[in-house]
Amino acid sequence: MTDTKTAEQLDLGIKIAGLGLGEVDYLNDTITLDNRAAGFFELPANEPVSRQTLHDRIHPDDRQDVESQVSCLLSPNSEGFISVVHRVINADLSIRWINARKQVKFEGQLKNGDPRPVTGLVAIQDITDFKEAESRIQFLMGELAHRSKNMLTVVQGIARLTAKTTDPEDFIVKFTERLSALSSNQSTLVDNTWTYMTMDRLARSHMQPYTSGKSGRVIFKGPELALNAKSAQSIGMALHELATNAVKYGALSIPEGRVEITWGIEKEDGEEFVVEWVEKNGPPVESPLRKGFGDRVIRQMASSSVSGRVTLDYDPSGVCWSLRAPLENVSERP
Repeated sequence: MTDTKTAEQLDLGIKIAGLGLGEVDYLNDTITLDNRAAGFFELPANEPVSRQTLHDRIHPDDRQDVESQVSCLLSPNSEGFISVVHRVINADLSIRWINARKQVKFEGQLKNGDPRPVTGLVAIQDITDFKEAESRIQFLMGELAHRSKNMLTVVQGIARLTAKTTDPEDFIVKFTERLSALSSNQSTLVDNTWTYMTMDRLARSHMQPYTSGKSGRVIFKGPELALNAKSAQSIGMALHELATNAVKYGALSIPEGRVEITWGIEKEDGEEFVVEWVEKNGPPVESPLRKGFGDRVIRQMASSSVSGRVTLDYDPSGVCWSLRAPLENVSERP
């Protein structure tokens, strides 16, 4: 293989790897960077700059560790090679992560007899995307652990309160239904990496069992609005309870009945999120004599989770439920 072809392959390999190269002159305490490496540090390319100038670009929290490793590299017992990962602060104050691999060449001796570092080669790679992905994974793992603990608490609460307010023979059915509603919420949240879900998707996912093959039974109306995970969970559970009651006793218990779910933002006293459930054309409504876990979900869980206000009216013409809350407590910008 010719020297020319070898050089071409080396250049191609460096380009594919995204490497920038630098040459260190320890006798003059300078470093010369190629175009790519100079871009990483926002320094002039292909001309010597002081090592101090380059080190000034290193993030203050990383600089001491980097300089300590460089000192070890230049020490008499050095293996002549190090690999360091650190941050660089750009002029616009953004952060860049780089991996720098350095090798030093010794020639002769210092006055004390130690080997004298003369030159060094540095290969530098931008690993910002990798570090951001790593950080995201760490965040998601922590979020998963946190939400798993919260989920266990929610399930325990559902089991405890369902047992208190349900006849023993109906416990399994009621408990399973409520776990299914909770699971529906979680599945949609997982699809959005635990960040948000839209109000439209939340409402439709909970009403899907009651709208399949029954066009027009449930009307959805409202703007595109992203809900944060906490509000989506509580509102979703409330919609499930309302739907369950409507199927048993309300508008969805007869073919003529229908439900309207509407939501929006009102701006009279600051931005306020409003969602309403209205039943129409159903059988005459009567206020329940006993208030169980479902009533707590519809009233207390929905309101307390978003610091909002719930109104529940058992009007003879149809159940009307609404939730109002500060938009900042409910919304999540996607």
